[in-house]
Amino acid sequence: MPWCFAKNFSGCGRRCYLLTDQLRRLDQPTFLEIHQRTYHRQLAFPEPTLMAQIVVIGLGTFGRTVAEELTRIGHQVIGIDTNASLVAAVAGNLTQAVTADATDERVLSELGIASCDAALVAIGENIEASILATLLLKELKIAKVWVKAKDASHSRILERLDASRIVYPEYEVGLRVAQQILHEHLEDFVEFGTGNFVLEVAAPPHLWNRTIGDMPDVRVLAHRREDQLLPGAPHAGDRIIQGDHLLVLGARAVLDTFDRAPRRGQ
Repeated sequence: MPWCFAKNFSGCGRRCYLLTDQLRRLDQPTFLEIHQRTYHRQLAFPEPTLMAQIVVIGLGTFGRTVAEELTRIGHQVIGIDTNASLVAAVAGNLTQAVTADATDERVLSELGIASCDAALVAIGENIEASILATLLLKELKIAKVWVKAKDASHSRILERLDASRIVYPEYEVGLRVAQQILHEHLEDFVEFGTGNFVLEVAAPPHLWNRTIGDMPDVRVLAHRREDQLLPGAPHAGDRIIQGDHLLVLGARAVLDTFDRAPRRGQ
């Protein structure tokens, strides 16, 4: 956990950092590692039919997470950072990890980055380095160049450089967490057109032993029970039990169905 976390949240953050550091010293899994193990048990991707070669520049928490996940799925990943400690931390998990300056075009040439299928520039605070690395990757004609933006000004420059996609990890996660705080049964969601969402929700207690047909305003796309999708398309007569998860399509108001118990007589 970076020191900036402890600095921004002086009391709680510093204690979390010290505890995480102590867990590492005792060779015990940290909170992030435990979360990753749980997440990976939930996701079982098949081997990719086409292996891609991807370069990730910047191996902080965001860059490292993306790089390691791409590697786990089965792709070849080259990680680059100027910080030798960050490179050493991922060296055993990536196809190749290099301590180098990705704003030096000679470095990119020697590493054969021009042959990569995609690139992620995940440089955190150094906007100048982020912009220069993006420019060099675009000049190498890499098809997909994703870039982490620090702020709106940074984003506007990246747009001028024709970055394939600009991401704001903290902003995007913040939106997601805000919705999950408001809706305790919401597991995940994707915006699907103006005002519509595809939502994964855990069945709340007030829907146990009821049927999908008891939710006339909810369009259920899939029904999962004990990590297995129920066969066939969801039917109005399908019963919902404790532990079920539903994938639904609808407006944000659909969440009210899962947040509030039905009125008497419904």
